[in-house]
Amino acid sequence: PIAFNRFLKAGALQVVQSDPEWCGGVSELLKMATICSAYDVHLIPHGHNIHAALHVVASQSPMTCPLVEYLIDKILDKAGNKGTGSWSTISALEYGLANTMMSSATFARYVSAFKNLRTELSRDTSLSKLEIKTVDLEALKRMYYFSSIINHHQGFEIMKEASKVHNWNLDLSDISRVWSNGCIIRSQFINKCHSYFKAGDNLLKNAEIFSILEEAIPACKSMLARYIEFEVPSPCFYSAFNYFISITQSDLPANMIQAQRDYFGAHTYQLKGDDSGRFYHTEWD
Repeated sequence: PIAFNRFLKAGALQVVQSDPEWCGGVSELLKMATICSAYDVHLIPHGHNIHAALHVVASQSPMTCPLVEYLIDKILDKAGNKGTGSWSTISALEYGLANTMMSSATFARYVSAFKNLRTELSRDTSLSKLEIKTVDLEALKRMYYFSSIINHHQGFEIMKEASKVHNWNLDLSDISRVWSNGCIIRSQFINKCHSYFKAGDNLLKNAEIFSILEEAIPACKSMLARYIEFEVPSPCFYSAFNYFISITQSDLPANMIQAQRDYFGAHTYQLKGDDSGRFYHTEWD
């Protein structure tokens, strides 16, 4: 890191591409990422060791490490899974929480597993198979960070509810501090969560975070519109956006859902402005 530091000080670098095998390993590459962050310069891992590179990218803000330059197109697009996404989704269902990000990610992996079927159906589809030639990287980074925040929020909400149910008295701030030195969740945002949870137990109620999310809305709309236009499946980005615009609206079309539930199964409904807690049923016929 010392060798390239003088070039950063001189403002001679806009991007740093470093191979973890040549710079001294993951630890040295992490040091380089920290230095690059201080100078607002992108670090893009480059070389053959994809596991080392992905470890570094996953631990950094997308503003520091926006992408990996690797053999990505040669890797089979068939994702594996070990069960953590499924466990988190099941827990959310049991607690009655919206874990849309992790469930979307889990089901995206499941869909990818049907490689043979996907290949067969791709020959018959009328989809245009357009290729995106240019990408607004700034908008993409904003949408990625937006989605990452939503994902953290939903995960911590599961832990918070589990703590209430089981009387665990979890300290979310302390958990954030411990995880800041972890291997998978480690990131600059998780470092900030330590102080965020000192101020409150809901990330979306933090004024700084809420402002970041709101400012990213135009970028999300722009990128998602392009994904739809070019038929790019991006379930997690869609999920993050839908969750935020749903959780920030005082009125949702769930009244139609409840009316249908009452019509088909006499599940009853409540009325707006009625604070009695009473449930009503209508003979819809």
